Amino acid sequence: ITITSEGNIKSVLESEYNTQKRNGKGNKGADTKDDEVITDLFAVQSKDDLLFITNKGKVHHIKAYTLPKVSRIAKGKNIANYLTLEKDEYPVKTIATKLAENTESSLILLTDHGQIKKLSLSLLSKKKRYTTVIGLKDGHKLVDANLVTENDEVLIGTAKGQGLRFNSNLIKNTGRTSLGVIGIKLSEGDSAVSLVKITENCDILSITEYGFSKRTTESKYPAKGRATKGVQSHKISEKTGKVVAYIPIVNENVLIGTKNGKIIRLYADTLPQSNRCTTGNKAIKLDKEDLVATMSIAPNTDLEDN
Repeated sequence: ITITSEGNIKSVLESEYNTQKRNGKGNKGADTKDDEVITDLFAVQSKDDLLFITNKGKVHHIKAYTLPKVSRIAKGKNIANYLTLEKDEYPVKTIATKLAENTESSLILLTDHGQIKKLSLSLLSKKKRYTTVIGLKDGHKLVDANLVTENDEVLIGTAKGQGLRFNSNLIKNTGRTSLGVIGIKLSEGDSAVSLVKITENCDILSITEYGFSKRTTESKYPAKGRATKGVQSHKISEKTGKVVAYIPIVNENVLIGTKNGKIIRLYADTLPQSNRCTTGNKAIKLDKEDLVATMSIAPNTDLEDN
């Protein structure tokens, strides 16, 4: 599924995206206008519940099968056909889950200013089309979210390459309208961009706006207390640009989307491991004035869409 800056959303069979080697140019992923860019992409199964978490701190809920499947180069339909959005409201994260089978999980939320909050999935409204899940200060916006259970480890990643790992149990569940607490202390000019759930022996993969990716084993990230600055996670420079996304991977393939609508699917084993304090390797060749916009885990090629 892809979403664009114009709010167009579409569902495409994963088999339409060819897997490539590192530093390829990618496939055309959507028929976009000159000023329209890909802002999100993710993999789902048709019976999943889709939770669209927006920049304004709301969760909209629909079934995946309500999005009709189209070709890779089709434009798709505006997301307003499926969600009730306010002016200037847009999804920042979509989580695919099965709500009826996931009663023990909590939703953990991250703002661009490093605030973090956790609340039970059971608090999502079953009658209304959306649920407000966090109170936001003026000028703040929600940037990422994830599902966690007891004792899950999470990592906050920032645009300037800082990473803070801590146990999700340090954050207590609160009500739907609370502001949350400080998750990470940010340096001047930095912002939080990703909230990663860490699994044992996974790698943390980060990518910059100019296409430099870096893969580092989770054991290189020491657990810290909440509300600290963390450790350097990705060395950035004028050559690399700022970090735009962090994801956890083991052996999965990866989807990278650019602002001009290119999508490349990479084999995980073509992304070499390195230490935390490195600039990484070029993962995608970018056309002039194009930038990396997003990154996600690709579905397995033998995934059955049941």
